[in-house]
Amino acid sequence: MRVMKWSAIALAVTAGMTQLASAAAFVTDQADSKGFVEDTTLNVLLRNYYFNRDNKNGAHDSVDWTQGFRANLSSGFTQGVVGFGVDAFGYLAVKLDGSPGKSGTNNLAVGADGPQDSNGKAGAALKVRISKTLLEIGQQQPTTAPVFAIGGSRLLPQTATGVTLMSSEIKGLDVEAGHFTSASSESQMNADGELWSEYGTIGAHANSINYAGGKYVSVTACRLRCMPANWKISGTSTTPT
Repeated sequence: MRVMKWSAIALAVTAGMTQLASAAAFVTDQADSKGFVEDTTLNVLLRNYYFNRDNKNGAHDSVDWTQGFRANLSSGFTQGVVGFGVDAFGYLAVKLDGSPGKSGTNNLAVGADGPQDSNGKAGAALKVRISKTLLEIGQQQPTTAPVFAIGGSRLLPQTATGVTLMSSEIKGLDVEAGHFTSASSESQMNADGELWSEYGTIGAHANSINYAGGKYVSVTACRLRCMPANWKISGTSTTPT
């Protein structure tokens, strides 16, 4: 069995005009920290989800009814020149209805007897802030990079494990970089799963993804953004197109 290794380069470049002369910076100033506890927020979401997909061509339909419990905690930063904090999450999926013959919704983990009655996952990331520069290490749900993001279209969201660095030291300019090495899917609870391409090379799995870039919003309301990414892929299929 031949093993091939290759890398893909993605580049996102956007430019446009906006009515807003400025946008919220990626990173706020450490000097404004009120404290680890004082700036802490906790968000809880209860999500009831009925899923019914007609798979056509004689294939069994994918149907289930589930209840999700999602809690996200984001701490403030300790005060001082260097601030420390943590972002943590805990998710639980509970089956209300579903059968082995109608699995495949990706809302629940599937075992030998079909969709499990419940499954969950939890994780956290350490964050360190100096001035307007933020380093985060651990399980994350990145949303700001146009070339890399986690999915949230099922009962529980995906997560990715890695390192991100964001800085807003210069007014109007936000820069960021990321290095991710593993992920969890909507229905798989382990955090050491592979990364994959959902819309590019379908089914391509990766060992890691690296990206770096930024966006600039001028006082004249012109918005520019550039974000190259490197997608290191390994697999056992034939040479991709």
